[in-house]
Amino acid sequence: MRPLHNSFFKQNTEHFKFLTFEIMKRPIAEYFDFEEFVGRSDECTYGTRGAKTDQKLIKHALCSGLIMIKLLSVISVLVFGALGVQAQVAGVPSAISVNRGSWRSVIMPHDDVRLSAQADGVIMAYPHLEGDRVKKGDVLVVLDDRAEKVQVANAQASLRRATAERVKAQKDFTRVKSLYDDRIASDKQFLEATFALEQSEASFSQAEQSVAMAELQLDYRYIKSPIDGLFFKKTKSVGEAVQRLEVAARVIDDSSLEMVVYGSPQYFGQFAKGDTFDIQLLDGPFAGEKALSRVRYVDPLIDPASGTFRIKLDLTPSPHVYAGLGALLLPESVKHASSDISTEK
Repeated sequence: MRPLHNSFFKQNTEHFKFLTFEIMKRPIAEYFDFEEFVGRSDECTYGTRGAKTDQKLIKHALCSGLIMIKLLSVISVLVFGALGVQAQVAGVPSAISVNRGSWRSVIMPHDDVRLSAQADGVIMAYPHLEGDRVKKGDVLVVLDDRAEKVQVANAQASLRRATAERVKAQKDFTRVKSLYDDRIASDKQFLEATFALEQSEASFSQAEQSVAMAELQLDYRYIKSPIDGLFFKKTKSVGEAVQRLEVAARVIDDSSLEMVVYGSPQYFGQFAKGDTFDIQLLDGPFAGEKALSRVRYVDPLIDPASGTFRIKLDLTPSPHVYAGLGALLLPESVKHASSDISTEK
């Protein structure tokens, strides 16, 4: 099928505008002679309904239809006008294209971790306040751990018992083996001592694994920070239940910032890791100011679903640049570092 070119829309734009103007400016009454269309009132009686009722229903239907016609006329002009946008590649006119991608984005912290529970439970405490600086491994949420502590205590008691039995079995085996070597103990006594020793070793190993499992279950009751950063938000209150894998807190690393923009196909291959750009702040008290960003990653191919490719940028936080601000990448400010397309670590 032959593609539609911009010349078609340029030639017919005024015609579309005229039709839309004519449709929109005329009142509904000018399109129909309502009395002629409906007929005399005494001829519009159906069943037990009166003529006036039928007349109102028909008039309502006609009005609704005319409103739809007006809306469709406006939409048609908007659609044809949008399709008339024509891309220029290397100075050669192309077929109709649609702009994709956006240089606008939001500055985000490099890490924004939503911490979830690994087991169901009731929140007993938040040891830190929102806004506190935390270290990797700090406990941010404590779930009810009483049952798990009992399990750990029982497992440790079983381990102590298994340890004692193991020590006794080792001593018995040593004694019986000495007697067996001197041909005093019988073969049966030696086999029994050997079996008792192996059984005690197995019981000891099992008790060790039970302690490890109980301690792991207890550790699940404490939600810890995986990074150094800022305890940003708690999503529950003390006393509330939390389900497994349900988010209970958020911690962010605001020591470094990032911004992700989506480039349209005509820019693909023009940027690489290490390139620098200026960005313009769109929000906050310093809106309009510029800051420097550096490319950390560029998609090696265009996403077929969206027709765009990602560019990830690193920014240095400052009193003017911080997470949550809207920003605009200025592609004309690029300073190239290399020509290699980067891949994400």
